[in-house]
Amino acid sequence: MNTPELICAAERTAHCAVSHVDSVPVVETFNGQPIWEGIVEVYQSSEPPPKFIYGWIGQGPSNEIEYVTMAGVAPINCALDAIRAWIVSLAKK
Repeated sequence: MNTPELICAAERTAHCAVSHVDSVPVVETFNGQPIWEGIVEVYQSSEPPPKFIYGWIGQGPSNEIEYVTMAGVAPINCALDAIRAWIVSLAKK
């Protein structure tokens, strides 16, 4: 869901203005079972780098709303890569 709060989070990640490019449905599975399913918003930054910012709305540890963004720099080349990197970061906590 492309919201003003998510756009602000993407702009903080990009350190510049962004424009909405696409909404990508993503399903990530582990051992055949879905572990994350949702829509990842794709933004393009007005100044490189990075060229793309991926963002989505999630739930924090206390079920609070969380606006998650990731810069589209290698190895994050698509929405699915962003979700996978985020899941790995959560597992390391």
